[in-house]
Amino acid sequence: MHRRILGFASLIAPLAFLLGAGCIAEPGDEGALDDENPMMEDFALGDFDRHAIIPDAEMLDPQAFTAAEVDAFLKKPYPHLHSSGSCLSRMTFGGKTAGTVIAETSVKYGLNPLFVLTHLQKESSLIGNTSATCPKSRLDKAFGCGCPDNAPCNPAYVGFDKQLDCAGKLTRGYLDDLAAGSTTIAGWKVGAGKKTLDGYTITPKGKAAAVLYTYTPWVGDKASGGNNPPFGNYLFWKVWGGYAKTLGYDGPGPVCDAVFVDVCGSTHRTAIEWLAEAGLTKGCDATKKLFCPDANVTRGQMADFLARALQLPPGPDKFTDDDGSIFEASINAVAAAGITSGCSADGTRFCPSDDITRGQMAAFLTKAFALPASSVDAFVDDETSQFEGAINALAAAGITSGCDVAKQLYCPDAKVTRAQMATFLYRSMQ
Repeated sequence: MHRRILGFASLIAPLAFLLGAGCIAEPGDEGALDDENPMMEDFALGDFDRHAIIPDAEMLDPQAFTAAEVDAFLKKPYPHLHSSGSCLSRMTFGGKTAGTVIAETSVKYGLNPLFVLTHLQKESSLIGNTSATCPKSRLDKAFGCGCPDNAPCNPAYVGFDKQLDCAGKLTRGYLDDLAAGSTTIAGWKVGAGKKTLDGYTITPKGKAAAVLYTYTPWVGDKASGGNNPPFGNYLFWKVWGGYAKTLGYDGPGPVCDAVFVDVCGSTHRTAIEWLAEAGLTKGCDATKKLFCPDANVTRGQMADFLARALQLPPGPDKFTDDDGSIFEASINAVAAAGITSGCSADGTRFCPSDDITRGQMAAFLTKAFALPASSVDAFVDDETSQFEGAINALAAAGITSGCDVAKQLYCPDAKVTRAQMATFLYRSMQ
């Protein structure tokens, strides 16, 4: 068995890989493949370049496939043979489909879902496993992340979703090291020659190659170490090509240089990037690469955005239900500024964890920016809302045109997403 680094599961014999047997053998795996299986054909464009393997732009294409497209692929990854699809297509993780978890992890770490799928098959053959349910032993160490070859897995990384996140985080870490001009933990660097375990001197042309050789220091296009080709990164390239054809992938679309990778194409992108440039947000995750535009905004978060945007001074402790909240100081500041009187009739509660509604948002902004009242009734669906006056003021100031194409509705009870909040705040401060 080959020596592997970083605790990832050992490489598997190439035929076993193609059969879906994987590095964690389980009974009941698929038998022989036939000549029609796309995995047995070479669909990659051009000749194999051991110094590049795949283009960086393709590896770093997180928006390449939606969750629905990944799920559709998993249902029938081998159209000429495996009509039942991958075992992953019949499982959920925390209430989410495998495609959703894979797509979300890909976006989180800025990776192409195709890269994740290919890497997943290489490590555990879960894509090619057509059992009714995936073997738990494979799911628990799907990428071998945190799982040394000769020791038990770290319990913190056991489970399919945890393995995905662990592998994504490691990959992003290697990419960040390379972007900083350093080497990966295994010593690979773009433009610097290094010898593989099968005797090649490889000079990575891009980050993708440096990362892939960090995971698997074998080229694998000739017999070596007891294995016959294809294995190692040559096998990765061939599997990538087969999957790319099945998915209809021929490279990334127009390059998106958004501050956050999940706002490309968003109608709120300008406002979101203004928010980031103004130092009012660093995103919604530890990587600072996501904004989570579709997530709802809580009252506590809104108070924090306003307190920082307006640079409000601290205020006295106002409410009884925000003790321990990370937004308590901001809540006290907006209360002292007269922007809020809380969420209860007696003025003792703020409800920091409640999602803010569009009506409440109008009231916050009207008070925060001292918008003048308007006698023009802008919308037809807020007649009974306690926030109608604030909504009309917001409309008169050009901050909102409503929630429908006809511009007749405001939807005062609808929740406000982070993307919508960015636009509200951006327009208010112009």
